[in-house]
Order: sequence, then C-alpha cells, then structure tokens
Amino acid sequence: MKRSLLSLLLLACISLFGQEIASGCKSDYVIVTKENAPKVTAYCASHLKKYVKLVAGVDMPIATARPQGKKAIYIGAHGELPKTDAYNPEKYQNSETFRITALPDGSISIMGCDSDDDWTTKRFGPFGLMWGTYSFIERFLGVRWYAPGDFGECYEKKDKVTVAGLPIEVTPNLYHRNMWPQFFLDFKNNDSWEYCRHLRAFGKRNMSANHSMNDLVYYAKDQDEIFALEADGKTRNRGVAKRVREDGVTLWAKEPQYCFSNPATFKAFCDFIDAVYEKRPEAALWKSQRPNADTIVVVPNDNFSYHPCHCPNCQALIDKGKGKAAMSNLVWGFVKKVAEWAKVKYPGKVICTLAYEAYRLPPDFDLPDNVVVQICISPYIIHHGFPEYLKEADENVKAWSNRCKELQVWHYVMPFDTYPYAMPHIMYEWHARYPQIKACFLELNNSKRGLTYLPRNVSDSIVYDLPQTHLNLYFAMKAMAGEKMDVDQELELYYRMFWGPAYEPMKRFCETQQNAWEHINITTNKGEYSKLIISGYKLYEEVYPAKVIKTMNDCFAQAKKLVAKGSIYDRRLDWIYMGYLKAFTENAETYARELKRSSDVVLFNKDGAPVIDGKLDDDFWKGLPSYSFQKCAVPLPATFGTTFKMAATKDKLYFGIEASDPHAQNQKLDHTTHDFDVFMDDSVELFFKPGNKAGKRVYNVTVNALGTVLDYAAGDIRLDRSYESGVEVKTTRGEAGYTVELAIPIKNLHLPENGVFGLNIGRNKMSGVGEVHETTAWRCTFAGFWNFENMPNVTLSSMVDVYAEDYAKPRSASVKIRKMPGGKAGALVSEGCRYEQKDGVLTLFYKMPKDGNPRDYGAYAVPVRKNAKTGGRYIEIRFRNPDPKMNHQFCWSYIDANGKLHADWLYFCKSEKHEEWRVYRFDMLNDGSRAKERKKKGEEPYPEIKEMRSLDVMSTMPKDELERHIDIDYIRVY
Repeated sequence: MKRSLLSLLLLACISLFGQEIASGCKSDYVIVTKENAPKVTAYCASHLKKYVKLVAGVDMPIATARPQGKKAIYIGAHGELPKTDAYNPEKYQNSETFRITALPDGSISIMGCDSDDDWTTKRFGPFGLMWGTYSFIERFLGVRWYAPGDFGECYEKKDKVTVAGLPIEVTPNLYHRNMWPQFFLDFKNNDSWEYCRHLRAFGKRNMSANHSMNDLVYYAKDQDEIFALEADGKTRNRGVAKRVREDGVTLWAKEPQYCFSNPATFKAFCDFIDAVYEKRPEAALWKSQRPNADTIVVVPNDNFSYHPCHCPNCQALIDKGKGKAAMSNLVWGFVKKVAEWAKVKYPGKVICTLAYEAYRLPPDFDLPDNVVVQICISPYIIHHGFPEYLKEADENVKAWSNRCKELQVWHYVMPFDTYPYAMPHIMYEWHARYPQIKACFLELNNSKRGLTYLPRNVSDSIVYDLPQTHLNLYFAMKAMAGEKMDVDQELELYYRMFWGPAYEPMKRFCETQQNAWEHINITTNKGEYSKLIISGYKLYEEVYPAKVIKTMNDCFAQAKKLVAKGSIYDRRLDWIYMGYLKAFTENAETYARELKRSSDVVLFNKDGAPVIDGKLDDDFWKGLPSYSFQKCAVPLPATFGTTFKMAATKDKLYFGIEASDPHAQNQKLDHTTHDFDVFMDDSVELFFKPGNKAGKRVYNVTVNALGTVLDYAAGDIRLDRSYESGVEVKTTRGEAGYTVELAIPIKNLHLPENGVFGLNIGRNKMSGVGEVHETTAWRCTFAGFWNFENMPNVTLSSMVDVYAEDYAKPRSASVKIRKMPGGKAGALVSEGCRYEQKDGVLTLFYKMPKDGNPRDYGAYAVPVRKNAKTGGRYIEIRFRNPDPKMNHQFCWSYIDANGKLHADWLYFCKSEKHEEWRVYRFDMLNDGSRAKERKKKGEEPYPEIKEMRSLDVMSTMPKDELERHIDIDYIRVY
C-alpha cells in the first residue's frame, strides 16, 4: 500500500512539475520499442531520436528494453508497460487516438496504433502512434514544420528539455483530412510526403466524393435514353473525351451528362455498382470514383448545372429561381433513390456525395441516414475575411446539418493571383468550429502564377503557391487534428523560429497582411457577379492600398539586411519574395499606372458593311484604330498578341479580331455544337454590360477558332443559354494564328437610351502545352474575365444627341500658334505648326521659336456645331501626350438662354506623360477654373448652355524649337 501511494505521489510530481528528459547534453532516457517493431513504430523512434539530438544535443539510444538504471520513452506497445486499458494495444488498433503518459518510475509512454503501413504514400489509416510522436516532438522539443524538408524545419537549441502536463490524449476532430496536390514545388517528393504527415494528413479512412458518373458512358453506351437531352430536343450529351491517361482514366473536354428523372438511368447506375461488388468483368470499366468496401460515391459529372437534361421531367424539377438550390430536388432525388436501394442491397455502406454547383443547398426533403454530404464551400474559404461571406458559409453548414447525420466539406484553399492572403486565425477557428463535420478535403492552390523563375516541365499535380498558403494550411490541419493551441502564441513562435534574425520586421510584415486579409472591408460593389473575385480597385485600394504595400516592402527590405546572405533565413525570404511578393508589388504598381489611362471609346456610324468572311481585307476596316490585348493578371503586353478593330453601323456592331499563335497546329477545338462550353477551346469572348453600372445583366458571345458560337445572358441565372445574340461570324485559321470576324445586331444587346455599354474582349489560348496557355483581354481584369469592375465604356454616337469630331474622314483643321506680346492676345500664325490625320487620329505638331514670348501657345479650334446640343454641358477627349513638357487645356464659350456670353477654361493634361490613350471628361458648368472660383465665393453656378460659340485646345511647351505633338482620337460635346 505504501509503495502504491509513493508511486502515485511520484506520478503527480512528474505531471505537475515535469520531468527532465535531457539537460546539459546528457540524458538518463533511452527510446524503447518492442522487438521487430512495425515500420511506423521504427520510424517514430528514429524521428524522435533525430530531434532530441538536434534540440538537446543528446544522442539518445534506441533499445528494445529499458536498461537497468535508465528511464524509457516507450514508443508504442511494449511488454514492460502496465497491463491496463490505457496501455492496451487493442484500444488503439483501429484508431487515430494517441496518449502520452508519465509512469511512476519517471518513464514516459507514447501510445497509439502501431502500424506496418507505408506512410510515404497517400495511405489512409490509423497512424495514431505517428501523431503522438509528432505531438511529443512539437510540445516538448519545440520543433515545427512549416514547409517540407530542412527548409521548413524549425527548432531552437535547449539546455533542458522538460516533459509536463501529462497525461495527454488526443483524437483528431476529423477522421479524413485530405489535400490535393500533395507535392510541393522546390521540394523533394519524400520531403513533401513527410510534410503532409507532419500536418496530420490524410486521416483514418478515405471517404471523399467527386464526380462519379463519367465511366457510366462506357458501361451503358447503348442506352441512349439515360443521357441528358440537349436544348435542341434531339441530341444526347455523351460528352467529348480529351485523352485517356496511362491508368485508364478518361480526361474530358466535355463531360457526359445524364437524365436523372429517367428510371433507366437509376437502373443502369445501380447495375454498374452491382458489377463492382459482384466482381463482374465489366466492372473494370469503372476507373474513377469506383465503389469501395465502405463507400458508394454518387455525384453528377462536373458542369451538370451548365448542361442539364432538357427533357420535360427533368426541367419540371429544376427551379432556376432558387439559385444554389435550382437543381437540388432533381439531383438529390436521384441520390435518395440510390441511397434507399443501397440500404437494402448493401447495408452498412455509405452513400457519399457533393453539394455542388446548383445543387449546393439542401432539397425540400430529408435524406436517408446512410447519406454523407460533402459541401463544396462557396464563397471560398480564403474570402472569409468578409463577415457576410463567413455568415453565408455558416448558414450553409447549418442548413445541411438539419438534413443529414454527417457532413464533410470541400475547401478551396487557392488564390487567383499573387496577392497575400494569410488568415491563420480564421483557418484554425473555422476548422475547429463544427463537430458535425467529420471530413475535409483541401484543394490546394495550383495557380502557377508568380513563379516564373521555376521550371514548368513538372506534373500538374504540384502546388506552386506554398509561400502564400503555408500558414493557412498549417493552422487548418492543426485544428482538424484536434491540437489545441493559442493561435497568437503559435504565430509568435513562427515569427521567431522561421525568420530568426529577421524576427521583428517579418512579424510586422506578416501581421500587416493578416490584418488586411482577416478583416476585409470592401465598400464597393459587394458581391457583384462573382463573390470569388477580389481584384482591381477592391484589392489595391481597399484591402492592400499603397501604404500597406509600402509597409510590407519596407519590412521585407529591413529583414534582408538582418540575415546573412545564403543563410536559411535568406532563402526563406527569397521564397516569399519570388513566390508572390515581387509579382504582387509589380501588379500593384502597374495597377496604379493603369488608373491614369482609360480605354473608353465612342463609336461613330460608318457607312456600308464588311463581308463577314473571316478576312479583314474590306475597305470598311481600313483607317479604324487597332486595340491590343494585355495579360489578365497584370496590365502588361500579352505573350501571344491579339489585336482587334471595332465599328458600328446604324443597326450592327462589327468586330475583327486577329490572334497570333505559334502553336496553331495544336489548338484545342473540341466544340462544334452551338451553345456548348466553347470557352474551353481556343476562343475569344466578348462581354457586353448594358449601361455598365452595378448590376447583374451581362451578355456574352464566345467564338472558337472553328467559328462555333456560345452566346448567353448572365444575371440571376449564371448562364442563360436560351439567349440568342443573332451573331453572324466567320473564322479563318492559318499556321500563325486565326482571325474572327463577326457582326452583332445592336437591338439584341438591349442597350440603354444613352447608347453606353461596358465592353471587354478576352482570349483563351489553349494551344500547345499547359505552360504556354494564356488568358488575355483588351482591358486587364486583375482576375478572370468575370471581373467587370474596370470594363471600358463604349458609346454609340448614333443613339445620343452628341456632336463629336472623330477624325475618321479627311478634313482640314485650324491649327495655329497664338502670339501673346505683352501677355495680351496677338496674331494667330501658321508658322511652326502643322497637323496630320491618319487611321482616325488627328496629330497636332508645334515648334515654338526660341525668341517667342513665354506665353505663346498652340491653338486648335474645334469646329463645334453652333447648336451642338441645347442643354449639353459635357466635353470628352481621348488623347495621347507622349511629352510631359507639353501642357494642354480646353477653353470654351457659350451663350445662355438670356443671350449672355460665358467663357471658362481648365487643364486636362499638365506635366503628364500619356503614351497610351487616356480619356478625360468634364462638366463645362462646374469644373472650369472660373466656375470653381464662383463656388468658393458662394455665387450661383453658371447657367445652362443654349448655344456653343467656341471650343479650343490650347497647348503650351518650352520655347526651344523642338517639335512636339499631341494625338487626339476624338472630342465630343454632349
């Protein structure tokens, strides 16, 4: 009895005050495993030995029994451990639970599932002993793994290592913690696998859903009625295969789709399941998402919401007004039938399925208790810094919790560009929040952006953006593994160990990003079109304004000065810089430059019409300005050039697009049917937004290089393919690219009365290997084509009462130099000035003599129609000014309703260089210099305009006899 009490007292002391397992590079401990230890057990022992040596300087031996006079750290089951339930191997055999316990003699036990499985593969299983060993190394040796290999391994030397706070018992919150991809660029594959395990991937068992019906097309190939009926009421959607991988899995250009209301589809799918479980030969056809011992996956193929069945029975079950639940009754009705059948035929098996696309929200009915729903969280989790988006995700989880017993989630943890999106607090808290969520799949970033310094001849299943996402991944996985932590304390450890001498500036660097991203405050156009897009104005002026980017770069520069060149800390800084910071900063700078120019256009009616034959050789196209495409992510020239011209007649818009392509012989051209997913091919997309105001209505015309058309309207329904643009189109293909010529009836674009619409044109270059694919656009979107924030305005002059000079037709221009002797207006002279008119552009040239008066200026008299527009008050000019030493202003005069003459002026370009076209518009009644003075004095504003009298462009420049010029595309008064 006394010995038992003594043992309990010793155990209490060890638990409360801790036990030193190493001190002064010495230790009384040995690592003990049973004889012929399984692979995982042996790995755990060697792993612990490695880090005791690195941290404490102790080469701790590994033995199969505790030597006399020594204490043991037992790894796994062992005959020397007490014969109690806590040490019973059977308790851990099929579990991820681990337990770290102190023994009365001062020894320590790490218990968990001993396993002979190969942990260096994507193997699901009860790796509890591994998790316990990792936890021990983290908790008591202070080791962290923030990235694969030695690069991400962090620890601090310790003179003493103390183990306290025992016992510790942890069971992961989720039994499935999967990620894809599992390989990380810049790191060896084995290091990537071990990094995944350090993060506690992949879980006890594999239960995750994905699209499971692709291979049914081969099994039931002769059953025409099971395939989705196309909109034409005749064609059946059997899909378009792209290629077959070495493992037999088909990759699809367009997935086959099915009629879920037809009993034959249900029968064929269930028979296919029977074939697998009955081991019939035809089961070999099921390659992707095949039923296994535990799970039957039932998920429609990808893009089903965009290619539904158009038979009357399916359409009756689709409610387009329900948005994310538009197809829920149809799809989940099919799932319910399969689940009820399987519950009888295969009791104990689980039906696993996705809540995705337009069946993301629950149906109007409950589901059988053998159904597990995996919610595809949208808006994506990286946008949960928006309170409203976080709330929407929470409501989604709550809604499904009322419909089924068990939930899973599919999280998209990927950026759309190079911007920082560190959000450790949100990632940890979200993944620890819901006890009803039992499995999670993380689709990691694979954007390939910002890493142009890296090779591209590697597998597509590799993560390129770990510099951006490593903290997000780390904290999400910790929460799922059930590891309790204070996020701020854990971050403090990260700042200190990962950044070493650069601790202080990099802590500020990281906290600056986190504060910006975890507390996003967007005030403009919330939720317009795509909740997944944060770019342009939102990104660079509201989330990461210039002062925040400057703070980050200043911190980074300070950090570089504090680390030794070539050190691990220097390499980590380069990893961050080349991974995203360099490109992000460049994008922000180019965005700032982009704001200073405009692509707005006025289209004036042209006579005649071109022959739509895919060739731009008609006289109609001659003299029209040519516009170039840029990269979508950043306003830099496209790698593969695209140019276009556009024009308007009374009733049609015309576009001529020329796309250069050195890989034209390898173009992706899978779609030959109207209104299919033509944007998946080598194609161009035209987006029209009537009025170009915040709102949902957008019209799209997409044409591939074959001339196949997809046209749709987008509003409450993402893609309303019933819309017909009436486009006439022809294409021509050559060895160096392709040309698209098209005409669209203006009436079908439903423009407002003022004739203004937003326009952007994008190109999908899909030819060649993946590394040379490119998305480009007329106006940089800083995101995908669906970011309409900065669409240029196009105005059809024929639809408004507007007077304009567009210089499309040859005409004379009044260009003079005004002499200003004594500061007073003198003679107008022609010497030293001239003009040219070419391709619809008027260029004014001036050469000021050195002996001229300092106040002399160039004057171009705009030939304004006297009754240009009663009540008109706006002037707009589209110009280029390549010489910042030239300053330009407008001067104007008009008569009001009482016959009184008024005049005013303003600068529209002062000490500015604009090599690209810029649009400047102003209000003649309020924006002029004199009008502003009147306002300051509290005087009444200028009265309305009855009749314009004069409008002049006045230009000043140095008197040095150097010829300078300004280009004018158009001037309009309206």
